[in-house]
Formats: sequence, C-alpha cells, structure tokens
Amino acid sequence: MVGSIFMLGLLPVALLPPSAPNTSFVADEYCADDIVHNTTTRLDFDCLRNATSSSASVKALGAMASADACADACARYTYRGLPCRAWTYFAPGYARPQFGGRCFGRVDDGGTTAATGATPDAGATSGALALPACSADAHCEFNGACDLARGACACHPGWRGAFCQTLDLAPAAPRNGYRRANYSSWGGSVAYDAARGVWLMFAAEIDGHCGLNEWYLLSRIVRAVATAEAGPEGPYAFEEVVVDRLGHQPTLAYDAFAKQWLMFHQGAGGNCSAPSKDKCVNGSTPGAVPDFGSHSLTSMRLRQQQQQQQQRVGVGAGAGAPRLDCMANMVMRTANLSGAWSAQVEAGIPDNPTAVVLANGSALLLGRGFGSSTVTGFVSTINLQASPAGPDGWKGPYDPVGGGGDDGGIFPDLPAPGWEDGFAWRRADGTFHAIFHGMTRQNLTWACAGQPADLFPGAQKVLPCPEPRFHASPWVGRHAWSADGVTWAYSPYAAFGSEVQFTDGTTGSFARRERPHLIVDDEGNPTHLINGIQPGGFTGDYSYTLVQPTTHGTALKKARAAAKSALK
Repeated sequence: MVGSIFMLGLLPVALLPPSAPNTSFVADEYCADDIVHNTTTRLDFDCLRNATSSSASVKALGAMASADACADACARYTYRGLPCRAWTYFAPGYARPQFGGRCFGRVDDGGTTAATGATPDAGATSGALALPACSADAHCEFNGACDLARGACACHPGWRGAFCQTLDLAPAAPRNGYRRANYSSWGGSVAYDAARGVWLMFAAEIDGHCGLNEWYLLSRIVRAVATAEAGPEGPYAFEEVVVDRLGHQPTLAYDAFAKQWLMFHQGAGGNCSAPSKDKCVNGSTPGAVPDFGSHSLTSMRLRQQQQQQQQRVGVGAGAGAPRLDCMANMVMRTANLSGAWSAQVEAGIPDNPTAVVLANGSALLLGRGFGSSTVTGFVSTINLQASPAGPDGWKGPYDPVGGGGDDGGIFPDLPAPGWEDGFAWRRADGTFHAIFHGMTRQNLTWACAGQPADLFPGAQKVLPCPEPRFHASPWVGRHAWSADGVTWAYSPYAAFGSEVQFTDGTTGSFARRERPHLIVDDEGNPTHLINGIQPGGFTGDYSYTLVQPTTHGTALKKARAAAKSALK
C-alpha cells in the first residue's frame, strides 16, 4: 500500500504519497496514434508500441485493481537490475480505454518529482518511490561503483551524472578529426600504431567529392594518420584507400588471442557499386538536403533499387568465385594496421557489426537487425552473435547468443524506431559495454502525407509535413551494458547529444551526430568520442568525422605534455 516500506537490495524503500492528483507521466508518452513522435507537444519521449508494451523508461506492469496495488508493484519491480522509481495508475473507465485499469512504472528519474512534465489527466494517479541513486554497481551502469553507505554512484573517469549515465565530454578543437578537403566522411574507428608512433583512423569516406546521401554507392574505407604529438583528436590526413566502393561502417576490434586486428564493415569492395552520375563538389551532392540516411524515403528507395540492380555482384577471382551482395557485411584481419589486410570474409553477420574478442579468440558481436512495430512498421533492433574460438574464429560462422532474432533482438521492448551504429568494448573489470546511435528520442517525422504506404506498412497514421528533416537532439547517444556479455540492459538516459562545445567558445548544434565510436584507456574508461557529423543547412549533405575528448582524455593529454616538458 502507499506509505509502506520494502527492501530493495540493502536499502529501505519508502512509497511516497501520490504526486499532484490526476496527473500522468505515461499518457503523453503513448503515441501509436501519431507517428513515432508527437511533435505538437513533447519532443523528447519514448513511444510505447501499444498500451501493454514498454519503452526505454516506461514499463508496463500489468492490469491492477487500484493505485495502491500499482504502487506496490512498482516497489517490487526491477528491469534487468534497474528499479522502478515512479508509477502511474489509470482508473477503469479512463478516457483512453486501452489504458483503463493498467499500471506503468518508470525506471528513470523522469517521474520522481511530481510526475515531471505531466499534464492534468483525469482518471490517472502518479507517485514516486524515495529511492537512493543506487544499491548495486549495475544501477551506475557499470560506469561507476555504488557507494552503499551513501546510496550514490562514484563514476569512473569519462562518465558523469547521478547514475554515471552520460559521457563527460570536454570541448573539442574546431578543426580536429578527419576533414579532408572536398570530401565528406561518416565516422571512423581509431587505434594507436605503436610501430610507427602514430594514431590511425579507418574512416568511411564518400568518393567522387559527393556528400553523405551518396554513401550507398560511393562510400569507401580509407586510412588516415595523426601524429603522436597531435594525439587521437588529430587532425588526420588521408593515407590510402583500404576498401574501395563499396566500403562503409568500419569498426576495429583487437584479437589478443591471435595478436591481430579485425575490421568489421559493410560492403564487398572491389568497386562493386556503380559510380555516381552527379557532378559533385566540395563533399556535397548537388541539390541535396540532409536526409534520413537508411531510414528516409529517399534512401530507402535508393537502397531498394541498389539491392535490385547491384546485388549478386561477382567478387573474387576465377570461375566459381562466390557471388556476394555489394552491401554484404564483412570481416577481415591484419597483424599490422599500416600494412595489408586479408581477403574479406562474408560471415553472415548483421548490419553495423561491432565485436569484443574474448580471451579464447571467440568474437562476441553486436549488430543491427529489423523487427516489427505497430508505430513505424519496423524497429531497428540489436542482435547478439558469437563466433567459434581459436585463431580463425573471426571467420565465423556467427551464431545467435542469448535469444532474440530480428523481431526482438536482445532488447525486445526497444521502442521504435530503435537503435543502430553500435560500438562495443570491455572494461578491465570484465563488464561489457556498448554505445549506440539512438533514434528513439530524436525529433523525427518519419512518414509524411503523400509518401507510399508500402514504405511504412505498419504505420497507423502519417503526419502532414512538407519535407522530413533531422533536428538537433540531446538523445542521439545511448549506452548499454552487461555483466557477462549475454544478458544486456540499456540505459533510459542519453549518453550524449548532438550539441558540441568547441575550444574557441563556439557551440555547434548538428542536424546529425551518428556512428559513435570510443577510444578507451587500459581500464576501459573513455578518452574520446568519435562521430559522423552533419551540420545541415546550406552545407547540404556534407559531413565529416569529429573526435571529441572526454574530460578524462583532456586530463591525460595535459599530463603527457607536463611529463614531456619535465624531461627537457
């Protein structure tokens, strides 16, 4: 009952009295009657697929007889280690029948102070639990340790927030990263080449001086270099093409078992995609505006056309060579980051592949799948696979781990439109982590009046909009974690947004900030965040690759400079 006390972990939990009467933090978050986001009211919420489903922060607790029963259910509920912190109960006869008699809990802190952001809603009652920030390290997302005496998280370097949920980013130098003149690029993976004493970035670059909208034809993987003095922030200079058209989404993983580097990426290479007919200049496609990448009307049509026209392109030499989809997902290896790579292997891995190689040589891989949603017709899910052990385990096959295929993945309740662009790593303490581009809370208009219905077959309604565009959002980065690499939890909070502070005092609010990668220290603490950046506006579909340090990375750089100065 309301007012009773339970035990959660080692700490008592008090149920506070209901907050302002007749309020709800859930009703405004249910948006299956609109398309993806209700752009007329709140712009930063997750959508429930239906009244019995859950979202990143709001969890369906089931049918209840009363508000007291709902409060009790919240006090006993945890989602993969995260406690319920607030609740809403909809009385029978509620104006939206699908909610009547149902209880919802919230696992973030968005509803703990008088149902923050709620509007008067007759028939709904909300309340909050007086919880400490943590009673276990998992409540700190394994980005920190829980101080049980204080019930507070002590964050590891590179993270901040009450739950260590947010990257602790420092200002970035305005001209760092990879910004080759007259070319667009879209993110990259960085590693230090000790033999040469330089930093190397393997980036997706758009050939033909075109912009990002042409990635499906012109993306290639290039190697770029930054001096040790400049550090991992760069700037990086072009060295050579590693995978010619088509090559996209490169992600490095080190295999300590075989002492080799792996590169997971999309694209069969070998110029399997046709050159663009556009007369592109300055890294921008004529007449282009920033579109929705692989989710937009334009790119979805183009991808369909490409798959029809270019799949089953011959790859390899000699009669009987395997014939692969030009956009197939591949993996290859090298013992020398500045040297030659092996032949590509098409191992049946999903889009956006990223992996942690275990001590026995098995690669634990996260990738993107596609499920179904009553809101958009699809949801970008996250799938988990693993390769065999041994020095050649990276070649596959990669088999599903922990359940969940394209229809649900490892996060069955991930709200539409979902996540993509993962980067995985493992801390020295053994915990697994991944960071993603989260499309869930972006202010996107997904399906507009007049667009073909078959692009979004499950959409219940389309919003009138003259032209769909991206908008800057504080929710573009999302974090997930696992104690064992098999059972994963994801954060109800944002890890980073699309706004960037620069060292010259300016601020950039970007239309798109995606393809997140991290550079981490020996303990697994993040020192730098790497993203594909698209300014938008008059720059059209131009994009570049930004490297932004964390405060931890900045502190390490200052310490190295001080040590070098002391030796003089």
